[in-house]
Amino acid sequence: MRSDQSASRPMSSSFEPFGSLADALDGPRSDAFGLEPDGRPRHGTSYYKTDTPYLCFDVSNNQVLCTITQTGLLENACICEGLIPAGLSNRYLPGIYVYKELIGGGPWPLSIRRGEGEATGLHELSAVGVELLGGLFPMFTYQCDDVRVRLLVFAPMAEGDSVTAPRAVIAVLHISNEGDGPFEGALVGPADVSDIARMSESEGKRSRHEAVACLDGADAYPEIGLALQPGEDITVSFAFILGHDGDELGRAEGLLRERTALDWLNETWRFHAGRFGRLSIPAEPFYAEGLLRFEELCRQSVMRMADGKFGAGFWGSNFVGASAWESACVWTKDNFHAMLPMSMFEPRLCADAILFFLRWGLPTGAYGHDGGGSARFPNPRRVTHSLANGLAPLVLAGAYYQMTGDRAFFLDHREVLDGAHALLEDVLQSRRGEPFLFPSMFISDGPSRGEYHTGSNLLVWYSFHHMARIAREVYDEQGLAEAWSEAAGKVKKAILQHCVGEGPQGRRFFEGAEADGSFVAGHDGEETDTTLMPFYGFCEADDPALIEHARLGLSPENPHYAPVVDGIWWEETGTTFPGWMTALASAANEGEVLARLEQVRRLTDHDGSIWWWPYKYGCTDPTEVRRRDPYFSFEGRDGLEEVGVGKCGWAAGVYLCLFVNTILGLRVDAPARQVSLRPFCPWPEFTWEACRLGDSRFDFAYECREGRMIGRITNGNDIEFEGVIELTLPDGASVKACEVNGAAAEVERTERYGRPAVRATRPVAPGQSLFLEVEYAAGN
Repeated sequence: MRSDQSASRPMSSSFEPFGSLADALDGPRSDAFGLEPDGRPRHGTSYYKTDTPYLCFDVSNNQVLCTITQTGLLENACICEGLIPAGLSNRYLPGIYVYKELIGGGPWPLSIRRGEGEATGLHELSAVGVELLGGLFPMFTYQCDDVRVRLLVFAPMAEGDSVTAPRAVIAVLHISNEGDGPFEGALVGPADVSDIARMSESEGKRSRHEAVACLDGADAYPEIGLALQPGEDITVSFAFILGHDGDELGRAEGLLRERTALDWLNETWRFHAGRFGRLSIPAEPFYAEGLLRFEELCRQSVMRMADGKFGAGFWGSNFVGASAWESACVWTKDNFHAMLPMSMFEPRLCADAILFFLRWGLPTGAYGHDGGGSARFPNPRRVTHSLANGLAPLVLAGAYYQMTGDRAFFLDHREVLDGAHALLEDVLQSRRGEPFLFPSMFISDGPSRGEYHTGSNLLVWYSFHHMARIAREVYDEQGLAEAWSEAAGKVKKAILQHCVGEGPQGRRFFEGAEADGSFVAGHDGEETDTTLMPFYGFCEADDPALIEHARLGLSPENPHYAPVVDGIWWEETGTTFPGWMTALASAANEGEVLARLEQVRRLTDHDGSIWWWPYKYGCTDPTEVRRRDPYFSFEGRDGLEEVGVGKCGWAAGVYLCLFVNTILGLRVDAPARQVSLRPFCPWPEFTWEACRLGDSRFDFAYECREGRMIGRITNGNDIEFEGVIELTLPDGASVKACEVNGAAAEVERTERYGRPAVRATRPVAPGQSLFLEVEYAAGN
């Protein structure tokens, strides 16, 4: 049972180290996610059942990833050792250009033995509670007669640096005797994993890939004797290590033994607290906790190699075993969407992803049908295989620069400019026809529909537009910047001219357009770059053409629409989760925002993650959702394989961008020193203390009560920013009075979502605030 003081406290924005591991186990934990000991979910509105297979909890420091079952078995762990090019042909899925070389570990069961009896695996006990410490680290609570065992699992960070983090997972066990008599027995680790301190060359130390290290002075393995009087307790810590060989295992052991398990936990806690700050949504705490879980789903989905270089990743944060074909594959588009919000939350990871996609964002071998393209696009240029994948490094570069203003990174890596020059020249040479638009064969695995695919060409615009800025402001390449800016203007004009047409309710974007002026009917569901138009800065979130496009994607007009589950079928696999991100972009008022958010909430699992294709094709019951059970058979590298996909980093990444940029209305442009708060929020208030947007820190607050609205930005940086607050009034309301920083002031009258709005723009000095208060009269 939790102590009262630990309930309902999210991770604090200020770091306060734990005094002991026992104190840490009583720390703040998530109210929305986890399981009660009787199996009841803490997140009661989810459609997921606890007895549906494959519920899991994941931990990662981007050097090691470990997936843990709902009963606390450390089931599968891995590290990334290298990358192998994947030449494309009809045999392979077209969205995969590279494979990962993985070293796997586990399972690592932990057991308890009473007296001299048989040891019982903790994961085999019938009553297991699961909580998320700080919303991040899974903690399992077991009751074995009169002995309580708590197991905390985390992947340690080294000085807040995922580049040098140990390739290890730390398991902390706290055992307490709650009975009236003494307890004698043992805690038993996995017998088939050697204690590295006792490994010898004769045992094959150099060929070993996994080992265990007892931390904090413990010197017995695999059994640690327990002798506890009533009321006594003990804490034991293990580190499960993965490595290429015994030498690497030994180096990791040496690093781990430099600190106590408590020190590693405090450092890891400090790292995450500094990344997130504290978001509070009093009316619906679920969504504040959910934002953290979705971010972790994205961050944990990618791996680094031993030298710290970005090593690609998975569909999501779960790992199913090193021998599984889907584990080795790298879906380019999935990894891109997971890394896009890292420009806000973990910018160093985003920066390294830029360099990865420069190397691996294009096919490395034959592509299309025998390398000859397709009937639509015969003999294509290399970038034509997928504009979205090929331009991924430039889109990430634009987002990263906007969020950080990090000129040093680009100056240290001139290959970004050289790569942009080659990529954008290839794009220009790929043009077919009169419009200043460009062909693309695929989005990821699915075809880019139409001669001119809107989302793909949107990324062409973004790449030209933002690389022009980087060329101008970082590299002082004024002529190149002017040429790229001119190209960006031409692409945007062509999109608006050729990819927008008449819909049932007026002008709208279409997924694609043909050369004859006709449009592609329907919505793929996995075409999410148009969904991100506001985040990219192409148009406002209330643009009627965008809202209409997104709305019709989940309507009978779309031949791929699944009305029973209100989703979008992707071929005959199932409903694709990115389709619900399109639905979120379709909201034209706060009620519709909340309805779409609630739809995502019902499809969020008990660990706070979402899964690819939760509904099997043809499903007629919206409560019958699935996790990663095998979805289809595929001819992989080693023959026919049953493929069960994973958690959906793609959709989680899009959700984060929409939630922060559109719903909370937060945006920063670090080089221009501008920050804005423009909420379109379905709740009456929220606050975000020490919010990190790239390399900048701010406090934000919003409140809307009857007759009064407020917005506040506090600058937590050491440089001045221009602050913008824009508040949208309720439908039919009118402004009575406005105050800026406590004094009556004239403000700009604007309009958003067809309603009156007011905007205040002022400089905000370090440590100071911009405060806008609006008094309004409600409409009839």
